[in-house]
Amino acid sequence: CNWRRSLKLYGQVSAVMDELEKQGYKFLFLTLTIKNCSAMALSSTIDILLKGFTKLFHDNRRVKKAVKGFFRSLEITKNKQTGEYHPHLHCILAVKSTYFKGDYITQAEWAEIWQKCIDTEYLPVIDIRRIKSGGKGVSGAVREVAKYSVKGSDFLNSSDIDETAETVSDFLKALSFRRLVSFTGVFADIRKQMKLDDIEDGNLIQTDIDNIRSDVAIAIVRYGYKN
Repeated sequence: CNWRRSLKLYGQVSAVMDELEKQGYKFLFLTLTIKNCSAMALSSTIDILLKGFTKLFHDNRRVKKAVKGFFRSLEITKNKQTGEYHPHLHCILAVKSTYFKGDYITQAEWAEIWQKCIDTEYLPVIDIRRIKSGGKGVSGAVREVAKYSVKGSDFLNSSDIDETAETVSDFLKALSFRRLVSFTGVFADIRKQMKLDDIEDGNLIQTDIDNIRSDVAIAIVRYGYKN
């Protein structure tokens, strides 16, 4: 089911980006992180992450002016050595071409703004980069946001059933009843105009990839082999 949801995400994000590109929008790929946490703290850490994201894009005036819409996906990985979890957010941002002139925000500034949003004493690691049209940048960014939160290959371990069961239990407690992906602003507007199916509860037989752009199609194949 996660794999088919990933395919659905590929198709929908690709289609929306195609339409936004026609309207003159440019894209940024943003990764937002927070310090690793224990299983006990995973749910509360995700709360901080998602509330911080809301503050970033809805309450911060500078970001609100510069970013016209975004697609956001939550991903969680587990450090096999320490047993800690690493929740983080992958986002594709839609901006006008004027962003690179008057509205530009540097990576250091993004980090400082994000630090205030999640209210930490440390400066969190963030990554922000421009996605170049029609190249590997687009497919790579879509591949990252379309992972759909967790991959079975990251935690299913046939040689240690107890550890696997514990990890699955941790994910269930932390992720149940959460909206793991979201479209906002112009991303949501175009998605609504195109009448695209719901990612969480929609049809997984039809995965919306009939007319997927070639660079994203290549990414699907590569990610499929990896997965």
